[in-house]
Amino acid sequence: MLSTDAYASSSINLPGKIDPPRSGAVSFSTAKKDKLFTFAGYAEVASAPGVPPERFVVNDLWQFDPYQEEKSSWGWTKLLQSEEEYIPGPRLATAIALLPKDDNSHAAFLLGGWDPQTPGTG
Repeated sequence: MLSTDAYASSSINLPGKIDPPRSGAVSFSTAKKDKLFTFAGYAEVASAPGVPPERFVVNDLWQFDPYQEEKSSWGWTKLLQSEEEYIPGPRLATAIALLPKDDNSHAAFLLGGWDPQTPGTG
């Protein structure tokens, strides 16, 4: 059983953050575990206090570079989408498997997911 009593909360001021905030995204690390990626999910934009946030499904990819003394930049960075490569559509409730591509690299395979705003994608 996971007990939340074993955890304490703390706040970290990151130099970069995922904006807008999201839920329902999928995260995965590189094979070397030196970077973390977050893909898709519900983006949530607050319009006014007391009003539920506007939610919409996205297909952006974010990379987290952990802090290292020898690096000058760290935190979250939004990766730009290539016009030449296939980009999966907006989705949530998905999974990613990291599989060997060759001896020196891996590929992330996206499995399932759905866009609740587009009929027939679930």
